[in-house]
Amino acid sequence: VSENTLPSYQDVSFKFNLPTKKLGTFSLWGLGGKSLSDEEYRPDTTLNEELTDGITDITSTGMYATGLGHIFFPDQNSYVKSVLSYSGSYSWNRVDEMDSLGVFRDAYNDDFKKEALRFNTFYNRKMSSKLTLRAGVNLSHLRFEYFTEFINDDDQWQIGIDGKGSTNLYNAYVLGKYKFTDKITFTGGLHYTHFELSKDNRIEPRLALQFDLPANQKVGLAYG
Repeated sequence: VSENTLPSYQDVSFKFNLPTKKLGTFSLWGLGGKSLSDEEYRPDTTLNEELTDGITDITSTGMYATGLGHIFFPDQNSYVKSVLSYSGSYSWNRVDEMDSLGVFRDAYNDDFKKEALRFNTFYNRKMSSKLTLRAGVNLSHLRFEYFTEFINDDDQWQIGIDGKGSTNLYNAYVLGKYKFTDKITFTGGLHYTHFELSKDNRIEPRLALQFDLPANQKVGLAYG
């Protein structure tokens, strides 16, 4: 008998806008959700199914994020937007296998967690009716923790993955958007990325051309 069930879900979200007269508008937001699925298969011996085919599989996943945003208009043609956020996700899985006596026994476990603290800010300025410029930075502190274990062929617990650590990711960019016509827009920019864990540095040009078509359709070409 297989007792398959759909996952059960729960989620929540909120956002508060806090305008001020001189310091711009602040916003506080958050969201989160989790799910659980519990599947069990019990063999039917009257159909010549083996007891050792029995299995249970429980999986739980979740995510959460919260942040503080701010937007400020120095003048009519420019604004600064910043976000400080904290987010994470997790999942764990447990598998039990049925033995020859019809008893479920632990066979596999895993536990994965990821967290990130991020700060993003950019300055946007409309130079003319056709040209807009933007420059910004993204800073991220990343953490992870992964663990898996399973019963091996010798009927002993064996660790598959056991690791945790943290690192930083930095990104800076400048870009411009130019409207040749109301239906043709060109975007070009330069991105720099540094990944602290591997000490990698990347300077990447990005180009895009977008054409607006009838009936609210668009087609674009991009390089990066």
